[in-house]
Amino acid sequence: MPEFPHYDYIILAQGEDHLDSNRLQEVLRKISIIELTAFIPLDALKSKEHFIF
Repeated sequence: MPEFPHYDYIILAQGEDHLDSNRLQEVLRKISIIELTAFIPLDALKSKEHFIF
């Protein structure tokens, strides 16, 4: 993603509950090789065509 060049991976997680996103971040943070997790609002992504849906 050109707007986030420092990220190796971006995961799109959809759900009705914001708590689901928080739980996913908590699970990912517990994995020792993952250094950073962050929530990126979908409207902040200008290059959505880079995603595989």
